[in-house]
Amino acid sequence: MDAFAAVAGLPGVAQASDDARRAFDAMLWDRGLRRSAEELSRRSALAGAASSAGIDGIEIEWRVWEAGQIDDDTPMGRAAAGVLGMYAQLPALRPVWERAPLQALAKLHTLVAVPVTPDDVGRPRHGDPQDPLRLGVSAAPSEVPGRLTDLASRLAAQTSAPALVVAAVVHAELMTVAPFSYGSGLVTRAVDRLMLSSRGVDPDAWSVPEAGLHQQGRTAYARALRGYAAGEVAPWVQFYCAAMAEGTQNLTALVG
Repeated sequence: MDAFAAVAGLPGVAQASDDARRAFDAMLWDRGLRRSAEELSRRSALAGAASSAGIDGIEIEWRVWEAGQIDDDTPMGRAAAGVLGMYAQLPALRPVWERAPLQALAKLHTLVAVPVTPDDVGRPRHGDPQDPLRLGVSAAPSEVPGRLTDLASRLAAQTSAPALVVAAVVHAELMTVAPFSYGSGLVTRAVDRLMLSSRGVDPDAWSVPEAGLHQQGRTAYARALRGYAAGEVAPWVQFYCAAMAEGTQNLTALVG
């Protein structure tokens, strides 16, 4: 069974995916952005790291990220340094994600967690996860390995579903499973970049999907994920696609 295609067939999902894909296509055809492609990819990763950290409450001013001064020896500085280190490795991890997503998840978690905690680094958690969005929907620890294996199997199978629908489901599954003791959301939002680039939606990682989610608001983001966990899959995909489209906007400010 093509589980992703089943989601793509839900009411409103195809339209949401098509609308978001048009936003990405418009971004890719923007000549101004294409002239600054390398710098845009670099700055997009920095902006994405800052936005994702902010979603989890790691609130550091953008000018500090820009200046490369986030890694001071404080709990917040160490957390930010882990996020930045993870994002720096995303291009190298794209082929790993494509052939072995669980291995890529373990590596992502190691990168983001080592500066912060020694607990369950790179491994599925054995207890309750940290829950900065207060979702309250995580899987029991005993269920985590099986849920991850099932997701990897679905990713390895062929699907007729649009890439953005696949990415939306992967995002929601990881967020609601919460596979790691620390940083599941940070890892999940990094995976968005791997999904969008590896499936050709944003091959050079120009967009800032994390900013799109951040701009929707933490409350709305959490509400949509709780809805997914309760079986409201189509509204979640619509929310996600709108956030991804938002992440393609105002990119000239990053290289202007």
